[in-house]
Amino acid sequence: PLRLGLKFGEKRVRGRIVENDTQAKTIRLMNDLRSKGYSYPQIVEALNSMGVKSMFGAKWHLQTV
Repeated sequence: PLRLGLKFGEKRVRGRIVENDTQAKTIRLMNDLRSKGYSYPQIVEALNSMGVKSMFGAKWHLQTV
């Protein structure tokens, strides 16, 4: 089935959904921070302090983590 929207960490190449390498690194970083005991607000703060942008180039918020 064709899925129109993309999730964070995905991109479309020649009609196929593949991993977006940059966003995948961000997902791994979020998972790593969470496994180290960071709370979601702490993850938001860490991502924003490192200058990591969300899917649409904005700052991170609790709703986007």
